[in-house]
Amino acid sequence: MVRDDLPLASIYFWLSIFSFQPHKEERFMYVIYTLICYNASQAIESSAILIRTISIGRLPTSVIRGSINAIRLGTFLFYSLVSLARILAIVRAYEASMVIYENIDPPSTICLAKDWYRFPSSFFIPTRSQAVFVKSAFDGLLPGKFYEGNDTNWRSGTWRVPSGMNNQNKEELSHLVSPGHKIRS
Repeated sequence: MVRDDLPLASIYFWLSIFSFQPHKEERFMYVIYTLICYNASQAIESSAILIRTISIGRLPTSVIRGSINAIRLGTFLFYSLVSLARILAIVRAYEASMVIYENIDPPSTICLAKDWYRFPSSFFIPTRSQAVFVKSAFDGLLPGKFYEGNDTNWRSGTWRVPSGMNNQNKEELSHLVSPGHKIRS
């Protein structure tokens, strides 16, 4: 049988390590999400045991049981409301990449410079429009173009390495276009 203290202690150990890190991101916390849920459930059950222990002999059993169930239900409803609010906040805060190209009339060319990291949102660019890169302060490797051949293979564009790629994150000038350069329609 697994002791209850080990999972409970491990969350505090993890939090203490990452609290002292200078660079904090939520991606370091997803590893312990299940432990956070476990810790919360243990806290609720510990509260129920405490209420039961304090109230025995003073209150009827039905009142104790009702109080404990009300605390459990209240905690669940509160957590559900906070979780829903967080989901909606994330959707609202990060929806820009899905709607940024909504009002572009095709065919169009969208030039990306310092905001090259928005490239994944280029999947939302209207058909017959394209994203290209112009020179900016960023001097690393920019995303390449998928192969657009007429192969009969259903995944022909995804398994080929785009031209001009390297594994040193070095700038590749063939991924850039110069301002004023005519782009295919």
